[in-house]
Amino acid sequence: MSLAVGIYNELRRVGAAVLSAVSGVNAAVGGVAEGVGEVGAAVNALEAHIDAIQGGVGVPVRQRLIWTGADRAIPGHLVRQMNAYRPRQQTSPAGIALESVTHNGTVYLGFGGTNTWYTSPDLVTFTARVFSSGSTNMRGLAVGANLFGLSAFSGSLALNRSTDNGASWANLGGVGITQAVMHTAGGLGYLLTPSNSAAFIHFTTAGVMTNKNFPAAATWGGVVHNGAGWLAFSVDGVAAYSSNGADFTMSASYAAERVKLPANPSAIYALGSRFIAVALSGTTFSTIFSDDNGVTWQQGAAYGQFFEGRFFGSVNPDAVVLDGHLYVSARAGGVGFLLSTANGVTWRTHADINVSDSAPGLYRRVGANTFFLNTAVNSGPPLEINLAAKELFYEL
Repeated sequence: MSLAVGIYNELRRVGAAVLSAVSGVNAAVGGVAEGVGEVGAAVNALEAHIDAIQGGVGVPVRQRLIWTGADRAIPGHLVRQMNAYRPRQQTSPAGIALESVTHNGTVYLGFGGTNTWYTSPDLVTFTARVFSSGSTNMRGLAVGANLFGLSAFSGSLALNRSTDNGASWANLGGVGITQAVMHTAGGLGYLLTPSNSAAFIHFTTAGVMTNKNFPAAATWGGVVHNGAGWLAFSVDGVAAYSSNGADFTMSASYAAERVKLPANPSAIYALGSRFIAVALSGTTFSTIFSDDNGVTWQQGAAYGQFFEGRFFGSVNPDAVVLDGHLYVSARAGGVGFLLSTANGVTWRTHADINVSDSAPGLYRRVGANTFFLNTAVNSGPPLEINLAAKELFYEL
Protein backbone atom coordinates (compact mmCIF):
# COMPACT_ATOMS: atom_id res chain seq x y z
CA MET A 1 0.00 0.00 0.00
CA SER A 2 2.73 2.42 0.98
CA LEU A 3 4.49 1.70 -2.30
CA ALA A 4 1.36 2.46 -4.29
CA VAL A 5 0.79 5.66 -2.35
CA GLY A 6 4.37 6.71 -3.00
CA ILE A 7 4.04 6.03 -6.72
CA TYR A 8 0.74 7.95 -6.78
CA ASN A 9 2.21 10.94 -4.98
CA GLU A 10 5.21 10.97 -7.31
CA LEU A 11 2.95 10.84 -10.34
CA ARG A 12 0.95 13.79 -8.96
CA ARG A 13 4.14 15.76 -8.40
CA VAL A 14 5.44 15.03 -11.89
CA GLY A 15 2.06 15.80 -13.39
CA ALA A 16 1.88 19.11 -11.55
CA ALA A 17 5.33 19.97 -12.75
CA VAL A 18 4.37 19.09 -16.32
CA LEU A 19 1.20 21.18 -16.07
CA SER A 20 3.18 24.05 -14.64
CA ALA A 21 5.67 23.82 -17.47
CA VAL A 22 2.91 23.67 -20.04
CA SER A 23 1.28 26.70 -18.45
CA GLY A 24 4.59 28.52 -18.59
CA VAL A 25 5.03 27.66 -22.24
CA ASN A 26 1.50 28.79 -22.98
CA ALA A 27 2.11 32.04 -21.14
CA ALA A 28 5.31 32.59 -23.05
CA VAL A 29 3.60 31.84 -26.34
CA GLY A 30 0.84 34.19 -25.38
CA GLY A 31 3.37 36.88 -24.54
CA VAL A 32 5.09 36.41 -27.85
CA ALA A 33 1.78 36.53 -29.63
CA GLU A 34 0.85 39.65 -27.73
CA GLY A 35 4.18 41.22 -28.62
CA VAL A 36 3.74 40.25 -32.25
CA GLY A 37 0.30 41.80 -32.11
CA GLU A 38 1.68 45.00 -30.69
CA VAL A 39 4.37 45.13 -33.37
CA GLY A 40 1.74 44.50 -36.03
CA ALA A 41 -0.43 47.24 -34.63
CA ALA A 42 2.51 49.63 -34.65
CA VAL A 43 3.32 48.72 -38.25
CA ASN A 44 -0.30 49.21 -39.22
CA ALA A 45 -0.36 52.58 -37.47
CA LEU A 46 2.84 53.64 -39.24
CA GLU A 47 1.48 52.54 -42.60
CA ALA A 48 -1.72 54.45 -41.91
CA HIS A 49 0.35 57.50 -40.96
CA ILE A 50 2.32 57.25 -44.19
CA ASP A 51 -0.86 56.76 -46.20
CA ALA A 52 -2.34 59.78 -44.46
CA ILE A 53 0.69 61.89 -45.29
CA GLN A 54 0.66 60.77 -48.91
CA GLY A 55 -3.06 61.20 -49.14
CA GLY A 56 -3.10 64.49 -47.30
CA VAL A 57 -5.71 63.41 -44.74
CA GLY A 58 -5.82 62.36 -41.14
CA VAL A 59 -2.58 63.96 -39.95
CA PRO A 60 -2.33 67.42 -38.34
CA VAL A 61 -1.15 70.02 -40.83
CA ARG A 62 1.09 72.90 -39.84
CA GLN A 63 1.99 76.03 -41.74
CA ARG A 64 4.97 78.34 -41.65
CA LEU A 65 6.35 81.31 -43.50
CA ILE A 66 8.58 80.34 -46.38
CA TRP A 67 11.18 83.11 -46.19
CA THR A 68 11.37 84.04 -42.49
CA GLY A 69 10.96 82.60 -39.01
CA ALA A 70 12.45 79.91 -36.79
CA ASP A 71 9.82 77.36 -37.88
CA ARG A 72 11.82 76.76 -41.06
CA ALA A 73 14.12 74.55 -38.99
CA ILE A 74 11.28 72.15 -38.09
CA PRO A 75 11.53 68.93 -40.13
CA GLY A 76 8.44 67.94 -42.01
CA HIS A 77 6.87 66.53 -45.13
CA LEU A 78 6.13 69.46 -47.42
CA VAL A 79 2.68 69.48 -48.98
CA ARG A 80 2.74 72.68 -51.01
CA GLN A 81 3.96 76.24 -51.07
CA MET A 82 1.47 79.06 -51.48
CA ASN A 83 2.24 82.32 -53.30
CA ALA A 84 6.01 82.03 -52.94
CA TYR A 85 6.66 84.81 -55.47
CA ARG A 86 4.89 87.90 -56.67
CA PRO A 87 5.40 89.68 -60.00
CA ARG A 88 7.39 92.89 -59.88
CA GLN A 89 5.58 95.97 -61.08
CA GLN A 90 5.78 97.13 -64.66
CA THR A 91 8.95 98.94 -65.63
CA SER A 92 9.59 102.05 -67.71
CA PRO A 93 10.66 101.31 -70.40
CA ALA A 94 8.54 98.16 -70.28
CA GLY A 95 10.00 94.70 -70.02
CA ILE A 96 13.32 95.50 -68.33
CA ALA A 97 14.70 92.49 -66.45
CA LEU A 98 18.27 92.77 -65.15
CA GLU A 99 21.03 90.30 -64.37
CA SER A 100 24.43 90.95 -62.75
CA VAL A 101 22.73 93.54 -60.55
CA THR A 102 24.79 95.70 -58.19
CA HIS A 103 23.95 98.71 -56.00
CA ASN A 104 26.13 101.65 -54.97
CA GLY A 105 23.91 102.97 -52.19
CA THR A 106 21.83 105.15 -54.52
CA VAL A 107 21.10 103.31 -57.77
CA TYR A 108 21.04 99.79 -59.13
CA LEU A 109 23.25 98.92 -62.09
CA GLY A 110 22.45 95.81 -64.10
CA PHE A 111 22.74 94.08 -67.45
CA GLY A 112 19.62 94.21 -69.63
CA GLY A 113 20.87 92.09 -72.51
CA THR A 114 22.44 92.87 -75.91
CA ASN A 115 25.33 94.89 -74.42
CA THR A 116 22.92 97.24 -72.68
CA TRP A 117 23.37 98.30 -69.07
CA TYR A 118 20.81 100.23 -67.07
CA THR A 119 20.69 102.21 -63.86
CA SER A 120 17.57 102.55 -61.75
CA PRO A 121 16.81 104.19 -58.40
CA ASP A 122 13.80 101.96 -57.70
CA LEU A 123 13.72 99.01 -60.15
CA VAL A 124 10.82 100.71 -61.91
CA THR A 125 12.35 103.55 -63.94
CA PHE A 126 15.45 102.57 -65.93
CA THR A 127 18.02 104.56 -67.91
CA ALA A 128 20.33 102.96 -70.48
CA ARG A 129 24.02 103.71 -69.92
CA VAL A 130 27.05 103.71 -72.22
CA PHE A 131 30.36 103.42 -70.39
CA SER A 132 32.38 105.32 -73.03
CA SER A 133 31.64 106.70 -76.45
CA GLY A 134 31.56 104.12 -79.20
CA SER A 135 32.20 101.23 -76.83
CA THR A 136 30.57 97.88 -76.26
CA ASN A 137 29.45 97.56 -72.65
CA MET A 138 30.84 94.33 -71.23
CA ARG A 139 30.74 94.32 -67.43
CA GLY A 140 29.54 96.65 -64.70
CA LEU A 141 29.61 96.76 -60.93
CA ALA A 142 29.62 99.04 -57.90
CA VAL A 143 32.63 99.45 -55.67
CA GLY A 144 31.65 101.63 -52.78
CA ALA A 145 29.63 104.61 -54.05
CA ASN A 146 31.25 104.52 -57.48
CA LEU A 147 30.11 102.60 -60.54
CA PHE A 148 32.60 100.87 -62.81
CA GLY A 149 32.12 99.56 -66.32
CA LEU A 150 34.34 97.50 -68.56
CA SER A 151 34.08 98.44 -72.24
CA ALA A 152 35.59 97.19 -75.48
CA PHE A 153 36.58 99.39 -78.41
CA SER A 154 38.75 98.51 -81.42
CA GLY A 155 39.83 95.25 -79.82
CA SER A 156 41.03 96.74 -76.53
CA LEU A 157 39.47 96.90 -73.07
CA ALA A 158 39.08 99.94 -70.85
CA LEU A 159 37.94 100.49 -67.27
CA ASN A 160 35.42 103.32 -66.84
CA ARG A 161 34.18 104.99 -63.67
CA SER A 162 31.09 107.02 -62.85
CA THR A 163 30.86 109.19 -59.74
CA ASP A 164 27.38 110.53 -60.57
CA ASN A 165 25.32 107.30 -60.57
CA GLY A 166 25.92 106.53 -64.24
CA ALA A 167 25.12 109.90 -65.80
CA SER A 168 28.69 110.31 -67.06
CA TRP A 169 31.72 108.05 -67.32
CA ALA A 170 35.47 108.66 -67.31
CA ASN A 171 37.89 106.32 -69.04
CA LEU A 172 40.52 105.31 -66.47
CA GLY A 173 42.81 103.54 -68.89
CA GLY A 174 43.37 100.33 -70.78
CA VAL A 175 43.11 96.93 -69.17
CA GLY A 176 46.04 94.63 -69.88
CA ILE A 177 44.10 91.41 -69.32
CA THR A 178 42.53 89.59 -72.25
CA GLN A 179 38.78 89.04 -71.93
CA ALA A 180 38.81 90.39 -68.38
CA VAL A 181 35.79 89.79 -66.13
CA MET A 182 34.86 92.02 -63.20
CA HIS A 183 34.13 91.11 -59.61
CA THR A 184 33.68 93.07 -56.41
CA ALA A 185 34.23 91.83 -52.88
CA GLY A 186 34.64 93.64 -49.58
CA GLY A 187 34.73 97.11 -51.12
CA LEU A 188 37.42 96.21 -53.66
CA GLY A 189 37.25 95.55 -57.40
CA TYR A 190 38.93 92.79 -59.42
CA LEU A 191 39.61 92.24 -63.09
CA LEU A 192 40.27 88.54 -63.66
CA THR A 193 41.12 86.61 -66.79
CA PRO A 194 38.98 83.58 -67.73
CA SER A 195 42.02 81.83 -69.20
CA ASN A 196 44.79 80.02 -67.36
CA SER A 197 46.74 82.89 -65.80
CA ALA A 198 48.01 84.22 -62.47
CA ALA A 199 47.54 87.88 -63.42
CA PHE A 200 44.74 90.05 -62.11
CA ILE A 201 44.09 93.76 -61.64
CA HIS A 202 43.07 95.05 -58.24
CA PHE A 203 41.29 98.43 -58.09
CA THR A 204 39.95 100.62 -55.31
CA THR A 205 36.88 102.81 -54.97
CA ALA A 206 38.95 105.66 -56.42
CA GLY A 207 39.66 103.56 -59.51
CA VAL A 208 43.37 103.13 -58.74
CA MET A 209 44.42 100.01 -60.66
CA THR A 210 47.30 97.81 -59.50
CA ASN A 211 48.65 94.83 -61.41
CA LYS A 212 48.86 91.81 -59.12
CA ASN A 213 49.43 88.07 -59.35
CA PHE A 214 47.88 85.09 -57.66
CA PRO A 215 50.39 82.54 -56.33
CA ALA A 216 49.62 80.19 -59.25
CA ALA A 217 48.14 80.26 -62.72
CA ALA A 218 44.54 79.03 -62.93
CA THR A 219 41.17 79.90 -64.44
CA TRP A 220 40.25 82.24 -61.61
CA GLY A 221 36.49 82.60 -61.51
CA GLY A 222 35.71 85.06 -58.74
CA VAL A 223 36.45 86.64 -55.38
CA VAL A 224 34.16 86.60 -52.33
CA HIS A 225 34.36 88.31 -48.95
CA ASN A 226 33.02 87.10 -45.60
CA GLY A 227 33.47 90.30 -43.61
CA ALA A 228 36.97 89.45 -42.45
CA GLY A 229 38.84 87.87 -45.36
CA TRP A 230 38.81 87.42 -49.13
CA LEU A 231 38.75 84.16 -51.05
CA ALA A 232 39.61 83.77 -54.74
CA PHE A 233 38.60 80.52 -56.40
CA SER A 234 39.06 78.72 -59.67
CA VAL A 235 37.00 76.12 -61.51
CA ASP A 236 40.30 74.23 -61.80
CA GLY A 237 39.89 73.23 -58.16
CA VAL A 238 42.19 75.67 -56.37
CA ALA A 239 41.52 78.58 -54.00
CA ALA A 240 43.58 81.32 -52.38
CA TYR A 241 42.85 83.40 -49.29
CA SER A 242 43.80 86.94 -48.30
CA SER A 243 43.55 89.16 -45.22
CA ASN A 244 43.78 92.42 -47.20
CA GLY A 245 42.14 91.56 -50.53
CA ALA A 246 45.32 92.16 -52.50
CA ASP A 247 47.89 89.54 -51.50
CA PHE A 248 46.75 85.92 -51.71
CA THR A 249 48.04 82.59 -50.37
CA MET A 250 47.08 79.24 -51.85
CA SER A 251 44.97 77.01 -49.59
CA ALA A 252 46.47 73.53 -49.46
CA SER A 253 43.52 72.36 -47.36
CA TYR A 254 41.03 73.42 -50.05
CA ALA A 255 42.90 71.40 -52.67
CA ALA A 256 43.02 68.38 -50.34
CA GLU A 257 39.31 68.45 -49.52
CA ARG A 258 37.95 69.23 -52.98
CA VAL A 259 39.53 66.04 -54.45
CA LYS A 260 37.12 64.10 -52.20
CA LEU A 261 34.19 65.65 -54.06
CA PRO A 262 32.73 64.16 -57.26
CA ALA A 263 33.58 67.38 -59.13
CA ASN A 264 35.43 70.64 -58.63
CA PRO A 265 33.33 73.36 -56.96
CA SER A 266 31.68 75.65 -59.48
CA ALA A 267 30.67 78.43 -57.07
CA ILE A 268 31.68 79.75 -53.65
CA TYR A 269 29.46 81.77 -51.32
CA ALA A 270 29.82 83.53 -47.99
CA LEU A 271 27.28 82.97 -45.20
CA GLY A 272 28.31 85.03 -42.22
CA SER A 273 31.96 84.21 -41.62
CA ARG A 274 31.69 80.83 -43.37
CA PHE A 275 32.86 80.24 -46.94
CA ILE A 276 30.85 77.52 -48.72
CA ALA A 277 32.03 75.86 -51.95
CA VAL A 278 29.38 74.03 -54.02
CA ALA A 279 30.18 71.15 -56.38
CA LEU A 280 27.69 69.63 -58.85
CA SER A 281 27.91 66.33 -60.68
CA GLY A 282 24.77 64.92 -62.24
CA THR A 283 22.36 64.20 -59.40
CA THR A 284 24.97 64.84 -56.71
CA PHE A 285 25.28 68.05 -54.74
CA SER A 286 28.27 68.41 -52.42
CA THR A 287 29.89 71.17 -50.40
CA ILE A 288 33.01 71.92 -48.42
CA PHE A 289 33.28 74.87 -46.06
CA SER A 290 35.78 76.98 -44.14
CA ASP A 291 35.34 78.80 -40.83
CA ASP A 292 38.81 80.39 -40.70
CA ASN A 293 38.70 82.71 -43.72
CA GLY A 294 39.59 80.03 -46.25
CA VAL A 295 42.73 78.64 -44.65
CA THR A 296 41.37 75.18 -43.73
CA TRP A 297 38.37 73.31 -45.15
CA GLN A 298 36.13 70.40 -44.20
CA GLN A 299 33.44 68.32 -45.84
CA GLY A 300 29.87 69.60 -45.72
CA ALA A 301 26.82 68.42 -47.65
CA ALA A 302 26.98 65.12 -49.53
CA TYR A 303 23.71 64.44 -51.31
CA GLY A 304 24.25 61.45 -53.56
CA GLN A 305 20.66 61.47 -54.84
CA PHE A 306 19.79 65.06 -54.17
CA PHE A 307 16.17 66.20 -54.07
CA GLU A 308 14.53 63.27 -55.84
CA GLY A 309 17.49 62.68 -58.13
CA ARG A 310 17.25 65.93 -60.05
CA PHE A 311 19.99 66.49 -62.55
CA PHE A 312 21.97 69.61 -61.72
CA GLY A 313 22.93 71.74 -64.68
CA SER A 314 24.10 74.87 -62.86
CA VAL A 315 23.95 77.16 -59.87
CA ASN A 316 24.21 80.91 -60.16
CA PRO A 317 27.07 82.62 -58.29
CA ASP A 318 24.84 85.64 -57.57
CA ALA A 319 23.15 84.58 -54.32
CA VAL A 320 21.67 86.40 -51.33
CA VAL A 321 21.65 86.04 -47.57
CA LEU A 322 18.29 86.72 -45.95
CA ASP A 323 17.29 86.16 -42.32
CA GLY A 324 20.41 84.08 -41.64
CA HIS A 325 19.90 81.80 -44.65
CA LEU A 326 21.84 81.60 -47.91
CA TYR A 327 19.63 81.39 -51.00
CA VAL A 328 21.02 80.01 -54.27
CA SER A 329 19.33 79.66 -57.65
CA ALA A 330 19.75 76.31 -59.41
CA ARG A 331 18.75 74.70 -62.67
CA ALA A 332 18.04 71.00 -63.06
CA GLY A 333 17.00 69.51 -66.38
CA GLY A 334 15.14 72.59 -67.57
CA VAL A 335 13.50 73.28 -64.21
CA GLY A 336 14.68 76.11 -61.99
CA PHE A 337 14.31 76.24 -58.24
CA LEU A 338 15.87 77.84 -55.19
CA LEU A 339 17.98 76.18 -52.51
CA SER A 340 18.58 77.49 -49.02
CA THR A 341 20.81 76.62 -46.12
CA ALA A 342 21.60 77.98 -42.68
CA ASN A 343 25.01 76.30 -42.46
CA GLY A 344 26.11 74.99 -45.87
CA VAL A 345 25.64 71.38 -44.75
CA THR A 346 21.86 70.87 -44.64
CA TRP A 347 19.90 72.25 -47.59
CA ARG A 348 16.27 72.42 -48.69
CA THR A 349 14.40 73.38 -51.85
CA HIS A 350 11.82 76.06 -52.57
CA ALA A 351 9.15 76.58 -55.20
CA ASP A 352 10.09 75.97 -58.83
CA ILE A 353 10.59 78.78 -61.30
CA ASN A 354 10.47 78.70 -65.08
CA VAL A 355 13.93 79.12 -66.58
CA SER A 356 15.41 79.06 -70.05
CA ASP A 357 19.09 78.30 -70.43
CA SER A 358 20.55 78.86 -66.96
CA ALA A 359 19.72 79.62 -63.36
CA PRO A 360 18.96 83.32 -62.79
CA GLY A 361 20.80 85.45 -60.27
CA LEU A 362 19.27 86.45 -56.93
CA TYR A 363 19.54 90.08 -55.81
CA ARG A 364 18.58 91.96 -52.64
CA ARG A 365 16.13 94.82 -52.77
CA VAL A 366 17.81 97.63 -50.87
CA GLY A 367 15.78 98.87 -47.92
CA ALA A 368 13.54 95.78 -47.85
CA ASN A 369 13.98 92.28 -46.50
CA THR A 370 13.31 90.69 -49.89
CA PHE A 371 15.15 89.59 -53.00
CA PHE A 372 14.22 89.45 -56.66
CA LEU A 373 15.01 87.29 -59.68
CA ASN A 374 14.04 86.71 -63.31
CA THR A 375 12.31 83.61 -64.62
CA ALA A 376 14.49 83.74 -67.72
CA VAL A 377 17.96 85.23 -67.74
CA ASN A 378 17.87 88.81 -69.10
CA SER A 379 14.28 88.45 -70.31
CA GLY A 380 12.01 87.99 -67.26
CA PRO A 381 9.31 88.24 -66.27
CA PRO A 382 10.87 89.49 -63.04
CA LEU A 383 9.67 88.10 -59.73
CA GLU A 384 10.16 89.03 -56.09
CA ILE A 385 9.70 86.85 -53.05
CA ASN A 386 6.47 87.33 -51.13
CA LEU A 387 7.23 87.66 -47.41
CA ALA A 388 3.62 86.70 -46.60
CA ALA A 389 3.93 83.41 -48.51
CA LYS A 390 3.42 80.22 -46.52
CA GLU A 391 3.88 76.51 -46.93
CA LEU A 392 1.87 73.60 -45.56
CA PHE A 393 3.67 70.62 -44.08
CA TYR A 394 3.17 67.58 -41.87
CA GLU A 395 5.49 67.67 -38.89
CA LEU A 396 7.52 64.49 -38.57
